[in-house]
Amino acid sequence: MGSCFGSMGNCFRSHRMSSNIASTREPLLRETERDAVTSLLQYLEQDSNNPHKTISDDKLRDLCTLAYSDNVDLQRSAALCFSELSEKLMEPITEAQLEPLIHLLLSSDIEVLKASSLAISNFALHGPPSNKETIVQAKALQPLISLLSSDSAEVQCNACGCITTLATTEANKVEIVEYGAIPPLLALTRVNDPRVQRNTTGALLNLTHIGQ
Repeated sequence: MGSCFGSMGNCFRSHRMSSNIASTREPLLRETERDAVTSLLQYLEQDSNNPHKTISDDKLRDLCTLAYSDNVDLQRSAALCFSELSEKLMEPITEAQLEPLIHLLLSSDIEVLKASSLAISNFALHGPPSNKETIVQAKALQPLISLLSSDSAEVQCNACGCITTLATTEANKVEIVEYGAIPPLLALTRVNDPRVQRNTTGALLNLTHIGQ
């Protein structure tokens, strides 16, 4: 079970991030936003062959600057950066690092949702086992469950894939059920997209084995 966003190359992601910034008139960006953009672009482009990345305090500040911006292009850039990092961050994710990502899950912009839902799904699936507990503790369940009702099959698939992975621990299963995930998951069994159906089936199977 996994996300529906295919793996994208570093250069492609960086190009998309650059394109988002290019579509925004430079004078409209605050100095802190310009600095954050420059810092993150350099960070993603340097050591592109390095399979392991970290999120330092200064890079987290840069991500927060973009994620909490009123500029949707900057929000998209933050989401794309998170999706890039989610494939390479081998150290445990922290609640502080997840906070801006969870904020992006609340966006009304579909491109932000596609990239941010992919990122959190990757953190759960490919990161250390402790990430599953941290994601739940960071209060990501409610936005993830809300995304099950998205108009985008890609977002539905990513959110459902994340819930499938989170539901592999007993404590998380209980939390997921208590947050009301079952009704929207059952609704997804009737969609035509086979990727969504596959992840939905996996999530429901994991949740039916509570206490076993």
